[in-house]
Amino acid sequence: MKKIVYIIILSIVVLVVLTGCTKDTSQISNNSLTDGNEVASELKSEPPFDIDKFYTDKKVRSMAKKLIGEKFVDLQYTDMEANVQGFYDKYKGKRVVVEFMGTYCDACVAIFSDLDIVRREREKDSIEFISIAVEQDLNEVKSFLKLNGYTGEVVVSKDGELIRGAYKSIYIPTFLFLDENGVIQLIHVGSFDKQMFDNLIYIAYRL
Repeated sequence: MKKIVYIIILSIVVLVVLTGCTKDTSQISNNSLTDGNEVASELKSEPPFDIDKFYTDKKVRSMAKKLIGEKFVDLQYTDMEANVQGFYDKYKGKRVVVEFMGTYCDACVAIFSDLDIVRREREKDSIEFISIAVEQDLNEVKSFLKLNGYTGEVVVSKDGELIRGAYKSIYIPTFLFLDENGVIQLIHVGSFDKQMFDNLIYIAYRL
């Protein structure tokens, strides 16, 4: 009996960790990824996979259909040294994984360790990573990073209106995988583990 209770509790904990900090966590879940090889075998071009099969959640699927194939907006952001620049001033011509995150998001904190590992491993593939805290205080984000020890590129953007206008609803965390032309190849909503993220990178970039 104790073993059964333990398994139930463990299942609940795993479910909570893998749930993103969305506007309404009861209405949206992670992208459903089947076995990586199975997904990879279905990849085509324009779009590179079957969106209807890949995204089982209706809200995420609708979001994917709107965003995949679109060019990422040239938003303005402030880095941790208080320098202000446009997105394409730094990332033009580069593969970029963009994360919309928030310091208030437990899921964002939970994935920092795996995200840092993936980011370092993918330097050899010339993939850049940037996390964007939307409409948050710069000093608050600095304190957050110091506390959590993440060493990747994190910036603050006050272009909340532009972001909401371009993407309608952005759940936290949301990842956009951009090609060298700034075109969105893939999206992911919610948390992940390293193996899942490696699968996402393969699907987006064939790497």
